[in-house]
Amino acid sequence: MPVGEEAIASFIYGLFAEIKGMCRGVFLEKVWGRAGNSAKSNTSFMTHYGFLRGTLRTCAVDYNLTGVQICDVLPKEWMNALDAPKMSRDTSLKASKRKTQHKNALKLMALGFFPDLKITLKTADALLIGEYVRRDLCD
Repeated sequence: MPVGEEAIASFIYGLFAEIKGMCRGVFLEKVWGRAGNSAKSNTSFMTHYGFLRGTLRTCAVDYNLTGVQICDVLPKEWMNALDAPKMSRDTSLKASKRKTQHKNALKLMALGFFPDLKITLKTADALLIGEYVRRDLCD
């Protein structure tokens, strides 16, 4: 994903231009603030989510894609459907360490579905959500 709102919006507009007429829905992971994160971190996280959601809606309107839905997918929903590994509850490990271990396990799972792609800790979730949508929600 590009950095900065203008670059992100341009990227999303480019995607919509390429898929015009082929897209019925866009799926975003439903997120919320997390206990243990600072107020600043939670605010930033939710601001980005809102920006993405608003940009997606604007693109759909600008390209006259009235049938395109923006759908929220709960993490629990896609993870359970794909039988994704759960995050460790080992309290002897720092939360950041548990999160990194979990992200690595998700990356490994994504590599199993998409062995020819370069997958990072930042892209694994998106690919797994795409696989969930392909398996469970597409005709």
